[in-house]
Amino acid sequence: MKLKVKGLRAKPYPGGIRYYWEPSPAERRAKWQGISLGSDLAAAVTAAEKRNAEIEEWRTGGARPRAVAAYVKRNTVAAGIKRYRAEVLAHHAASTRRTAETPLKRLETWAGDMPISWVTRARVKALRDAMMKPEDQGGIGHHPAFHVLERGRAVWKFLVDEDLAPANPFVEFGLGKPPARQVYWEDHHRAAIDAAAAALQRPSIALAVALGLYIGQREADILALPLTAWRPIPRAKFRADPALYDQLASSDGPHAGQVMGIYVRQGKTKRWVGIPVEGEDRRRIEAAIAEAKATTMRSSSGAIAQKAPRTTIIGRDSDGQPWQQDNFIEVFGKVRQHAADQARTAGDAALAAELEALWYGDLRRSCVVFLGELGLDDAAIGAITGHKLNTIKTILETYMPRTEGMAARAIAARAEAQGRPAGNVVQLQQDRS
Repeated sequence: MKLKVKGLRAKPYPGGIRYYWEPSPAERRAKWQGISLGSDLAAAVTAAEKRNAEIEEWRTGGARPRAVAAYVKRNTVAAGIKRYRAEVLAHHAASTRRTAETPLKRLETWAGDMPISWVTRARVKALRDAMMKPEDQGGIGHHPAFHVLERGRAVWKFLVDEDLAPANPFVEFGLGKPPARQVYWEDHHRAAIDAAAAALQRPSIALAVALGLYIGQREADILALPLTAWRPIPRAKFRADPALYDQLASSDGPHAGQVMGIYVRQGKTKRWVGIPVEGEDRRRIEAAIAEAKATTMRSSSGAIAQKAPRTTIIGRDSDGQPWQQDNFIEVFGKVRQHAADQARTAGDAALAAELEALWYGDLRRSCVVFLGELGLDDAAIGAITGHKLNTIKTILETYMPRTEGMAARAIAARAEAQGRPAGNVVQLQQDRS
């Protein structure tokens, strides 16, 4: 007997025929599950037709089981974005995928149910104008708007390459790239965050900030640093300048007499970077590792309890386990706000505003600026941060002219060239007279 109901299947068994409903390949990918319908044909037909009605409701955007993904119509913007995620974005670093999600969701909200052909240059310009309106009129600001349009350009390039769209309506979308963030960390910012982290009993935040400024790596890579990333750097690596080894080797601690450093395989570039660490930052890292290897921990009430072994240098203060990036960003924000509130209470509104403008991600750029102020060349800076040389040049060209440290070095050099000590005001006044 040939069954006419979609998805209804009959399978012979020694005890007789049994009936099943089976999803199509596309339905199975959306997490619809097959169901057993028993041996009564009439009841099986009724159950199969009921399931097919549920499938139709799902296809029209109606109710669906919790485990089933939302239906995406073919040839719609949402379908194109879905393919872009799977075929392009999936091959990028996790940080890139995470950054892309907000712009992609905004594109889906804007035109997800519309056919790809609905998106024209005129509609892209209308989207741009709507996003650039004042916030009280629904606008989102220059930075977010630019990233939505830029991601739209990337998605439509993929759709054009796959013959799913005739042209890219996001090309030359008429909104300039927003200026680089004119923000970098300075010593008084770090001191304020350290104090706030201590007050809130969040030492892991202070350590994360110290490492971010010291080794200049991306947030995700710093949070994921395993205990094994901390290791001795062989003396042979110092053959170009053997005296540096003895200069950087610690005279105390668990690895006295050795140069210790952090080895990072960058998640985005897959490049290895090895960075010697000395001084107070080395002692903080060794203390954090010793704490990670301890098998017990003291709760806020003072009770001693067993804890799971920690695998990362930086762990959550509550239980020592690795930070999830979203959770870290949230807690870092609380520490930063506490620091800003303390500054404002102390009457330093300028410092409070500076602290509120800081992001953890600014530490990587700040590391480059700090090393540049020390007079290091681009290759030496890149050996620490892992940046490409042209990226380092761009960062330094953007920020170095603004740093007072570099200006001070220039003034001192000019004074020396004029044959007088820098800062000699009396001599300067005599010269003018």
